[in-house]
Amino acid sequence: MRKVFRWSVAARLLVAFLVSALLPLGIYFVASSRQTTAALQKFEHERITARVPALTSLLHDRAADQLGSANDFAPWRPAVSATRRGDSRWLQSNVIAWLLRSRQASLAQIISPTGSVIAAGGELRTARLWQLPEAQAALMGAPQYGFEPIGDTIYLVTAVPIRSSTASLPRGVLLQASPLTAETLRTLAGQVAADSLTLFRGDQRLASFNPAAVRGLPAPATDLVSSTERGASSPTGNALLENADTIAVDLPLRSSDGRVQAELRVAMARGASTAASSALSNTGYLALLAALAAAAVIALAVSISFRRRLNNLARAAERIASGEIAQHLDVKRDDEIGRVAAAFNEMSDRLQSDFLALTQRVESLSSELANLNIFGETLSQSADVPTELDRLAAMLTGMFHSDFAAVFAADGPANTAVAKLVAFAGAPGATSRAAQELGEWAIEERNPITVAAATVDERLSVTARLTAEGARSLMAVPLIQRDKVLGAICVGSSQAGAFEREDLVLLGTVGNQIAVALDNAETYRKLETAYLDTVKALAAAMEAKDHYTAEHAETLAAMAVVVGRRMGLSEAELRRVEYAAILHDVGKIGVPGSILNKPGKLTQAEFSVMAEHTIIGERIISRINYLKPVARVIRSAHERWDGGGYPDRIAGEQIPLESRIVFVCDAFHAMTSDRPYRKALPVDEALEELRRNAGQQFDPQVVKAFLESRDELLREVGSRGRVEQAALN
Repeated sequence: MRKVFRWSVAARLLVAFLVSALLPLGIYFVASSRQTTAALQKFEHERITARVPALTSLLHDRAADQLGSANDFAPWRPAVSATRRGDSRWLQSNVIAWLLRSRQASLAQIISPTGSVIAAGGELRTARLWQLPEAQAALMGAPQYGFEPIGDTIYLVTAVPIRSSTASLPRGVLLQASPLTAETLRTLAGQVAADSLTLFRGDQRLASFNPAAVRGLPAPATDLVSSTERGASSPTGNALLENADTIAVDLPLRSSDGRVQAELRVAMARGASTAASSALSNTGYLALLAALAAAAVIALAVSISFRRRLNNLARAAERIASGEIAQHLDVKRDDEIGRVAAAFNEMSDRLQSDFLALTQRVESLSSELANLNIFGETLSQSADVPTELDRLAAMLTGMFHSDFAAVFAADGPANTAVAKLVAFAGAPGATSRAAQELGEWAIEERNPITVAAATVDERLSVTARLTAEGARSLMAVPLIQRDKVLGAICVGSSQAGAFEREDLVLLGTVGNQIAVALDNAETYRKLETAYLDTVKALAAAMEAKDHYTAEHAETLAAMAVVVGRRMGLSEAELRRVEYAAILHDVGKIGVPGSILNKPGKLTQAEFSVMAEHTIIGERIISRINYLKPVARVIRSAHERWDGGGYPDRIAGEQIPLESRIVFVCDAFHAMTSDRPYRKALPVDEALEELRRNAGQQFDPQVVKAFLESRDELLREVGSRGRVEQAALN
């Protein structure tokens, strides 16, 4: 026995494990239960109180949405005028009806400064709400929101002053209200993951929702006791309410003047840890300390004889873990630790060799995959897919160290096994009949295939085997997306057995990515067509109002793209400037025809109305998701470089570059076009006007690019028939 314990490290470790591990762990398990239960109870408290700020944020977001819908109409000049006149019919049709249709609120009223209801709609439309603090605050010029009891229901009330930008006092108040119903509580409960939500006013329960019952959880009890009776509260300052099954917290709902009008109770079912806490709370820390002390003494006594060598081994392992692969230990004894040290040295040597090889492979593969990711994004948005596929073939030859790579398209009805070569990289004539057959097999069978020796593989035809000297090793994978075979990729080498199973898996991964990119490229092309149709439809709407505006927009778009390309804009930026040029005057739809088509000079008042068309245009375009980036360009399309433009009077680099390009092209085309009140200027005079105003009215860099693009403008714009060629000569 002494010999065993003297020379056998395994025996010593076994005794140490039995005495110092199993016994302390058993004691520690009991002691740790109390801490675990306390931690879970704390987690329950934190989990319920975390719902309060989340719920507060959701209610604030609802109020913000309601205020946002009102702010679309409150400063609207026609709405302000109608409120001042007391035109209830117009307001009912053009404001109240729109607000109720948007479902932001179920009650809407427009109230005069004297308290009379000018227009109303929705629930309780006859209720007199002008005395609400929210309405009174809005009459003083400040938008407000709050919670108010109307009848037996709590409503979220928002009030916005109706006034023009130049008026100091409101013409009235636009007031909206939406009720907090059981359906509202259902939505809120789902968003904050609460077991139930209940709305109280005093002791009266107004509405509640309890999705916990659907999941078989206990319904929140009503006999809840405030934790403040025990001197405890939640981190948010709200008192916790709890009993054996439920924990809850109340969120006060206040009016805009700070009065509590109702309370929203968030409740959750308690976990099993709370019930177990009383049973586990009697366990102390004395047993744990005693077990730890005993284990430390026994482990120390057992490990003295070999602790130093184990420390050396541990430090060497730590250095390997930190990246220092080359490690070597001195082996002095032929015991278990000595044999472990010798094995460790062998492992370190092998690991060093494998790590170097793997690092080189990973770096190479990471670079290739990164290039493929970039290529996939480029392919999905490229207008020249064949050229991009040739690039892909060249990338594959480098990735697999092959002699050639080919991309085939599935040609024929219903994706039959006909492969048409669409891209190739490698030595001329390197492809063979074998590669063609392999591509067709992958298309027909929808599976990858590999050939190690094409000259003797009987899966290939006799002709393919006889002509396979330059392509003895082959791999092919199908390109499949949305259950449709688009084609196949084939890689070949003149060396037999050049590819391994991992290469085929990697080629399959590449094939999947390229199939997605090809499908995305087709989808992108269709989307671009649809978006362009949308823009053309809006341009058609302009033509119905002003024929010159529509033709002017078509010509202006062509000019802006030429200048933008000269300034190095990306394809996405060129599309944005093209759409902005077509739509920059779409807001003229909202300008009266008497002003829009007036043959003489506009008065100051008429010009102010005309200047509103950029804001109207921004409002129209911003409602189209795809065109939202264009909306700001349209708003700033009449801003001057020196800040003297409209509507925001911004200057220099604050103006979007696309807006500056459209502004220069717009000015040139307007000067060289006949208008009812003047004749067109010769092109030389128009160009001189651009030069003279560069740095003041116009961006000098845009003017420079415009002047440099004269010949291209002649070809691009003149071919459309929008600008006479004689004007540009």
